[in-house]
Amino acid sequence: MSTPKPLLSICVPSHKKAAWLEASLRITLEQVKALGPLVEVVVSDDASPDNSLEVLARLKAEYPDYIRYYPQEKNLKNNKNYLFTLDQSHGDFVWLLGNDDFLRPGAVQKVVETLQANPEIDFVYMSYSFFRPPATPAEMPKIEDLPIDDETMAPCFYGKHNFTEKPLKWLGEIPAYDALCFTPMYAGIVRHKLWRDAFAFNAASGFFHKLDSSFGYAAYLAKNALHKPGYYIGYPYVAASRDITWGAFAASACLRNMPVMYDILETEGVQKNVLRFIRDDYLKLIRTSIPYVLQYRSLYYHDEFSFWEHTRRFWSYPQYWKNLKYIIPRMTAYWMSPNYLGPLLKRTLPAPLYNALKGLKKKPACHENNC
Repeated sequence: MSTPKPLLSICVPSHKKAAWLEASLRITLEQVKALGPLVEVVVSDDASPDNSLEVLARLKAEYPDYIRYYPQEKNLKNNKNYLFTLDQSHGDFVWLLGNDDFLRPGAVQKVVETLQANPEIDFVYMSYSFFRPPATPAEMPKIEDLPIDDETMAPCFYGKHNFTEKPLKWLGEIPAYDALCFTPMYAGIVRHKLWRDAFAFNAASGFFHKLDSSFGYAAYLAKNALHKPGYYIGYPYVAASRDITWGAFAASACLRNMPVMYDILETEGVQKNVLRFIRDDYLKLIRTSIPYVLQYRSLYYHDEFSFWEHTRRFWSYPQYWKNLKYIIPRMTAYWMSPNYLGPLLKRTLPAPLYNALKGLKKKPACHENNC
């Protein structure tokens, strides 16, 4: 007798963080176990150098009917690993989780009930909150004890958190609830084919680099699936770790890509008052990032961010001018520093003149004994 096709696949493309993987998967598997064959868990370990495979073997022995895992011999990296887990999953819908994302009690059951009650939908968008991870999972409080407040809860409706739930006529309603515009992977439970098409586009796109893969699939959804019906769950059933391993690149990736996302949403017909709000919210978030990105030439995307293009997009926003009060003093101090003037003179002056200036010695300070 064949195994019934699951309604939901929870896919975890994993790399390293074995202890966190075990802690998060145990919570997920306990919830899945209560739902039987309706849900499967698929994990692809991307050639982790730690003991992740031992952890997965142990969990497989404890939950043999609910988890499948695949060890990769070579590191596939983000997009290909996402695609691999999608190709191994069988559910009508897929929920992609990181190896340090935690589900609050009742999360899986809530998603299954929502999918069963709304067979016409193509996605569920779920609210989420953040937590700052301790040194080890053993120091983690119980998931149900993690706070849900203004500091930890990200999505909001015009600055106010909203725990309600409602059917959505189209995906274009999401930006009103979350200014990150469905870039958080763990917030979306999406039909299998739609998710796979989005990640296949992401893997093939030359525009998106490996470390900002979330913008690639979000751009695909915005261009190809914005008018699909869905459902919004306002309670933050996902607790996402603030330990973003590519955090050093996040500022410049956000500066480069989020304005493009907003332009796509505007082209596709998202309400202008909503876009005005989330663009203004974006400007508040990136105030400290601009000097950082402009100053460090070795930083990811340094050469791809144009402050003049940024000005063209946002000059009509009061927040842009408020940001200038922060940016100008810091950039002026940087422009006058040796770290900037030295390389600038080297690039612009003839070599003999630059070398002559470089060879000039400072006049010794005057002391009582040698004046």
